[in-house]
Amino acid sequence: MSELAGREAMRVVRALQSEFPSGPPKTGSAFALRGGQLVTCAHVVRNDSGETAKRIRVRLPNGGQYEATVAAVADSFDLARLEAPAETEGVTVDVDLPPVGRPLVFAGQPQGVVVLSVFPGMVSAVGPGLLQAPRCDLIQLAGMINNGNSGGPLFDGVSGRLLGVITAKYVPLLQQIDRMVQDFEKIPQFPSAVGVQGVDFGRFVNLTIKSLWQVAAVLRLVQVGTGWAIPSKYLERVGA
Repeated sequence: MSELAGREAMRVVRALQSEFPSGPPKTGSAFALRGGQLVTCAHVVRNDSGETAKRIRVRLPNGGQYEATVAAVADSFDLARLEAPAETEGVTVDVDLPPVGRPLVFAGQPQGVVVLSVFPGMVSAVGPGLLQAPRCDLIQLAGMINNGNSGGPLFDGVSGRLLGVITAKYVPLLQQIDRMVQDFEKIPQFPSAVGVQGVDFGRFVNLTIKSLWQVAAVLRLVQVGTGWAIPSKYLERVGA
């Protein structure tokens, strides 16, 4: 990892907390693209109900804070542009896809990490069809991707130019547990007074679902080794 790329990443990376009209808040990352603009992922500023964040708190690497608003969203590319008048930083962009094996630097504040940080990685694949969504060209990277990195910047580890936006990570066991939770939630609930051979069946199912969610939450903190980024050439889809 070059010092140039590391400095660039820390100069422009931001931490986000999105609050919605209903439901829990979301956390993620973003970066300053040019004067008054931030870029992040659509799924950081939109919740599962399709609501757009009503309030977005932005935190700088030095601890300073301000608020931003959503200016444009491209769900099919998982990109969003925010208006942030407090921003004066900018970044040099490379719209070409990097070759496999190119060293990378990415930044953000993954869950479980106290401060905004930079991490090393490497391009492991490039092209379309790497994920079910988004279906555009993607950059696959080997590195310590985690929840909270979504929306953070991906830099060329040699030139220090912006290559893309972190969008997803891969935890196969987590996906299976999420499917199990969905199946358990479909089981009809019984009043707590109704038992099956002395067992409170309703309470048993509720405790099982809660336990699975706790396991899933722990797995989301695992620093896994495969992630994907949306290439910089698609930033124009949100007017950036």
